[in-house]
Amino acid sequence: AGELIWQRNLDDPYAEIMAVSWSVMPEAGSRESFRNWHCSGWRQWRWTIHREQGEPEHQLLRMRAPLLEHALEQVASVADKEGRVPFALQVGAMDGVEHDHLYPFLAGGGWAGLLVEPLRDYFQSLVCNYGNQSSSSSSSSGEGRGLLKFSNKCIAEEDGRSVMYRLPPGAVSAEVMQKYGLDGSSSLLADENGLPPGMAMTLAKDKELRETVINSIVAEEVDCVSMSSLLRENSVSRVDVFAVDTEGYDLK
Repeated sequence: AGELIWQRNLDDPYAEIMAVSWSVMPEAGSRESFRNWHCSGWRQWRWTIHREQGEPEHQLLRMRAPLLEHALEQVASVADKEGRVPFALQVGAMDGVEHDHLYPFLAGGGWAGLLVEPLRDYFQSLVCNYGNQSSSSSSSSGEGRGLLKFSNKCIAEEDGRSVMYRLPPGAVSAEVMQKYGLDGSSSLLADENGLPPGMAMTLAKDKELRETVINSIVAEEVDCVSMSSLLRENSVSRVDVFAVDTEGYDLK
């Protein structure tokens, strides 16, 4: 990994951050150490660049995209050799564009997939943003060939209904929403103030904005489905790429 071109071409201070990330590796060269670096490295970038320095989203994309592109190209190559279309499952797809590194690849065609988003307004934008790549605007059966399908559901332990905590559009300015990533911080989890984990962490040092957000948070009911039910209902038998971003609910 250390010999990849994208890593050698990083500009300061990103090169310094990479050096810090590499230093946490227990045994350079082992498979396990690469997993540790991959995870800790992304945490370093998120906190050091995005949270503390307020670096714009495109800088994060600049660092993450080459690694992701390489991985997806490898997946697509293997699928092609096996005579099939690669399949991606994305949980917490939002609108498909904001805070989403998969969009350029999935929107380009040649991929099949199932994109899951529980909030109705984001779900509608998700379907719209992918345009003619979609086979339908709701969950349906069959993987299709080179087509994306969508499910307006929330992944949970059991099928049913639950409450998701979110900041509705218009509660704060679009600039603030984008700067702090509040549009992508909805979650089934919330603290005593109703703040999802991501929002609580992001707004810890901005008391004024924190109060505004607390007073604007809404609890929105969503349809829930277990992962096994989702895969069964959509006849998904194989997943090549699994992407999940559920703001703290991921491990469940």
